[in-house]
Amino acid sequence: MPGSTLVRAPAPDPNKSVIENVLELTPLGTIGPLQAAGSLALTSLIYLCRELWHPPGARGVYGGAVIAQCLSAAQQTIPPPSASNDHAVFLIHSMHCYFVLAGDSTIPILYHVERVRDGKSFVTRTVQARQKGRCIFTTTLSFVKEGSAGEKTIDHAWELPADALAKLHEGTGEEKSYGDTDAEAYFVGTVVRVHNLWQFPAERRRRNSQDSSRKHERADMEEREPRNPVGIMVSLDHTIYFHRPREIKADEWLLSESEVPWAGDGRGLVLQRIWNKRGVLVASCVQEKRSWSFEWLKGRLALPAMGL
Repeated sequence: MPGSTLVRAPAPDPNKSVIENVLELTPLGTIGPLQAAGSLALTSLIYLCRELWHPPGARGVYGGAVIAQCLSAAQQTIPPPSASNDHAVFLIHSMHCYFVLAGDSTIPILYHVERVRDGKSFVTRTVQARQKGRCIFTTTLSFVKEGSAGEKTIDHAWELPADALAKLHEGTGEEKSYGDTDAEAYFVGTVVRVHNLWQFPAERRRRNSQDSSRKHERADMEEREPRNPVGIMVSLDHTIYFHRPREIKADEWLLSESEVPWAGDGRGLVLQRIWNKRGVLVASCVQEKRSWSFEWLKGRLALPAMGL
């Protein structure tokens, strides 16, 4: 549990999945209404009672969990279906996120949810995750009214790679899960894999890696010269487009395909497509990462306080 708490965390609900219990939030109240540019802006405070996972060797808490909790916090402020809104159901369709500071797993997180706009077809929210009064993460989310485009729409989606399911059934695919030390850096680490870089020295990789299925990969890496190894990588920003939110299940695997269209000036851009096990393209992601080489780190006495 966090070192200091505002309210006691509820007992885990056996009827919920592990990830649902991890991401459970507690509403604290609403500030406002405040008059802003001719409209009423309400800010809700939503509190994280449970301690977030801090991946071994990482600078802060797992960023994916903060993203998920911001989404959960925003969803708690979405108007429910009622006669006043024609029984509309609003579903998330996009998130634009910025990582500002490393999150501390020993300090409670307060999520400030601003009700930016409640429209007939779209609802907009901005969420700030705060610790000790400082913003560590911010995101703007947009929710769309289900079925608002009418019955006739233009439908198009990239298909699942032909050999993807076969590889997974053969056991050659890589499954990642919450709590897996490799999962946290897998998406942002695409730049490293594309350019055949080492994310840390070969000696550490040999000492820490116990997975016999990766012996071949380790041997290939050790044969290469350790040119320009990457010392640290952090995520700067992350955009998620939810194409089929109802097709995403927390207890089912998702298959992702990543590519790097550009890298330079200590930054890299990663594009990702995500399918569910039925072959439906459920989401697309764009992430920008920041990296520092070991040579750069050697000239510094301490790591930067911020991810920028």
